[in-house]
Amino acid sequence: MSAIIAAGIIPAALEMLDDAMIGAINAAVGKVYPDGAGAVLLIELDGPLAEVEAQAERVAAIVVNATPSCHRRARRGRARAAVEGTQGGGRRRRPHHRAYLLQDAVVPRSKLPQIMREMVAISTRHNLLFANVFHAGDGNLHPLICYDDRKPGELERAQQANEELLHACIALGGSVSGEHGIGMDKAKNLPLQYADADLNFMFRLRRVFDPTAS
Repeated sequence: MSAIIAAGIIPAALEMLDDAMIGAINAAVGKVYPDGAGAVLLIELDGPLAEVEAQAERVAAIVVNATPSCHRRARRGRARAAVEGTQGGGRRRRPHHRAYLLQDAVVPRSKLPQIMREMVAISTRHNLLFANVFHAGDGNLHPLICYDDRKPGELERAQQANEELLHACIALGGSVSGEHGIGMDKAKNLPLQYADADLNFMFRLRRVFDPTAS
């Protein structure tokens, strides 16, 4: 990923799928990816045809140099359908996981290997399935923390795993939100990232625009 950007190529998208998500997609929309793949990196280029063709050749050379198990160009429609089918595919593949918490956090792109290892450790500790599709180009994570809402205590385990993931992201220099902002659910997590003085300043600034804010 970093080698592509270092080469001066800015893809329209760099999306990473883990093995759980790969299996879900293959079950939902047909066999799109090879069985046994541990991860897939989707690279989307856009622009004038001649420019895209030239960039595609350069990207292919970079990818081959990274010695993947395989690589290929995908038809846009099929690749897009695969990504858009991820959430529904997760339920089809593992029907006993009836619900999930969808996270939005971010780490520096260079820390993606560490946070992926940490997610494996968290999921193992709590005996939960994590299925990942995320924006690898900017380190923005969107794991599905899957659980069965019929089993007592499983939602609470998923919530605890979610909190541990946010703490891990902060420890690696990331943020509790990558792109979707802070709502009621994450307001309690802001002190992980900001000092009281910073939070007080943000609150005072908000009051300038919304005097009724509490």
